[in-house]
Amino acid sequence: MQRHPHLVPLSHQHHDALALCVLVERSLLADSSAENLARQAAKAVHFSLTEGENHFALEEEILFPLVEQTLGGHPLLTELCAEHAELRTLAGRLAAQPVLEDLEAFVVLLRQHVRKEERDFFADVQERLPEDSFAIAGQLMKERMIQVCVTG
Repeated sequence: MQRHPHLVPLSHQHHDALALCVLVERSLLADSSAENLARQAAKAVHFSLTEGENHFALEEEILFPLVEQTLGGHPLLTELCAEHAELRTLAGRLAAQPVLEDLEAFVVLLRQHVRKEERDFFADVQERLPEDSFAIAGQLMKERMIQVCVTG
């Protein structure tokens, strides 16, 4: 399904998140040393604190309230917010102590979360949001959007 133009910037951030997941997994397969674990955990934390946090804020402060106000909510909103909180918790734990299980949990949850938003949430709300309010929200999100390079 083609993504609505107002959601494309968020989808670009989703792409970056999925790229991070692939890069971390590949790196850990190639080098399972404690040093590489620390490097990969640092990448996940950096992404989480920059683009990831920006993404969550755009959704929690702009998109989710729009869905609440115009559509009366959505069955996935509570679950998506809970996943944001869990990803923040995992990133915090990784920042304090890089542990393989936490990094693996972060990658798995991030991938599942992105797919849920793209396939289920975005696909549904883009068809039902009124264009006028969606356009205002889209512009606000575009103005506040940040992206970081995760390939380095």
